[in-house]
Amino acid sequence: MLDGALVEPRFFDFEFREQLFEKSPVWQLCKNQIHSLDDSTVDHVVPYSKGGKTTPDNAQLAHRGCNASKNARLTVESSVAASPG
Repeated sequence: MLDGALVEPRFFDFEFREQLFEKSPVWQLCKNQIHSLDDSTVDHVVPYSKGGKTTPDNAQLAHRGCNASKNARLTVESSVAASPG
């Protein structure tokens, strides 16, 4: 809580990531299996930076590397879209 306002969490907790991994260790974007829990992360379907909520219905299990490159692409696309031209 900040100044009486509830701050929404930015990250999903470890237990939720474990649940997603046990349910299906496949990332929906690349359709490849994630071979270890340590190589996974929880991805916001609608990015947090774009107003996506940290809720189970906006979550998917992801490869750490693939998710990092997705985030890098979104950052570049956002910069290009914001630049005058």
